Amino acid sequence: MTEDTYLNCSDLDELLAEFGTDHLNHRRKFRLLAVACCQLIAGKVTDAAHKHALTVAESFADGLIGLEELRRVRSTAFNSDFNQSSYALAAIRATLRDSPVAAAREAAHQAIQEVWKRVKGRWQTAPDRKSEAKRQQCALFRDIFGHPLRPVSLDPRWRTADAVELARTIYEERAFDRLPILADALMDSGCAHEQILGHCRGDGPHVRGCWVVDMVLGRE
Repeated sequence: MTEDTYLNCSDLDELLAEFGTDHLNHRRKFRLLAVACCQLIAGKVTDAAHKHALTVAESFADGLIGLEELRRVRSTAFNSDFNQSSYALAAIRATLRDSPVAAAREAAHQAIQEVWKRVKGRWQTAPDRKSEAKRQQCALFRDIFGHPLRPVSLDPRWRTADAVELARTIYEERAFDRLPILADALMDSGCAHEQILGHCRGDGPHVRGCWVVDMVLGRE
């Protein structure tokens, strides 16, 4: 895959096929990608149970809860009023998979199916909505994994106390609107790397697992 193909790819399956072989080193990131793909279509949903299911799947990806807790939530959800094909349960089912790459693929496909259900009957807009969802999934991949063809290393001197604390706050509070401030903090520490600063100041999307935030926090 060339750099131009990577930056313009609009099919997550292609990216997973090309870069998914390194999954053992990035299990957390692929699981966060699975959750992010489901969250893409959850913006207008206020149902607390669905939101909780997504939060639980994300917590498991981050190692904050164990496998038994994740399974318990899944069991409770299946015995509730959940639609068993819902994106929220898809995130939990996907995160439980042994292969985190397969988890991301399953969640992405489920999210696309959910988009299709929401535009069913509106045939003129359905193809555009599905195409846009696929483009967004690839943008999430690039936010989480950066540029595998041009890997970046962070100079330890750039990880000042201010930069680390800001990155921690951004991650914990999902305050990705503060990424430009993180860029300023990194510049103050001597960072002039175009990829790092450009990503912080870009339009996004940005989610948990964002490669710059992870790098500042020392997360895999």
